[in-house]
Amino acid sequence: MTEIVVFDFDGTLTRKDSFIDFIAFVHGRLRLFVGMMLNVHWIAAYFFHIISNEKLKQLLFEFFFRGMTHEAFCQYGIAFVSRINQIIRPDIVAQMKHHVAVGHTVIIISASIREWLLPWCEQLGVSEVLSTEVEVSADGILTGRFSTRNCYGPEKVARLLAIKPHRTDYKLTVYGDSRGDREIMELADEKYWVG
Repeated sequence: MTEIVVFDFDGTLTRKDSFIDFIAFVHGRLRLFVGMMLNVHWIAAYFFHIISNEKLKQLLFEFFFRGMTHEAFCQYGIAFVSRINQIIRPDIVAQMKHHVAVGHTVIIISASIREWLLPWCEQLGVSEVLSTEVEVSADGILTGRFSTRNCYGPEKVARLLAIKPHRTDYKLTVYGDSRGDREIMELADEKYWVG
């Protein structure tokens, strides 16, 4: 039977959330701080459960990245690999490398953005990444919107089953760390909570 191993990224393969770290990497910590202060009403609305995680992420992404060329965004993503290597959990990354080495199908399913996930994953031999995707205009500019749902919670299950629909044909192992992983954990034959 085929073995598919799914890893969450933020908080599972890394020690912290990469979205905020990526903003700081691109714009600097001062601009990050100012931007967060300008959006503090939306952040408060999220913490009081007035808006969703997805909505807050969309608003922050639009604030910080709308108008950037997709080419520049991709280059930042490639450069960000060095930063990701500073915030990884070595023990969990070692587990992922083991699964790759023994021939399991390894898939990263994450709410983070493909443009910084894929370059990091590919250096470790993982090319299947299901993630939040950004919308790019016809002339190559980020619109500030996402072209997919935020890949979180039930969306992780939907994305996996879209590419691997015959659930009884494979053994599924999942590594995750948060409530955003609960639904895909429930689908798993074997699961590992990281924390």
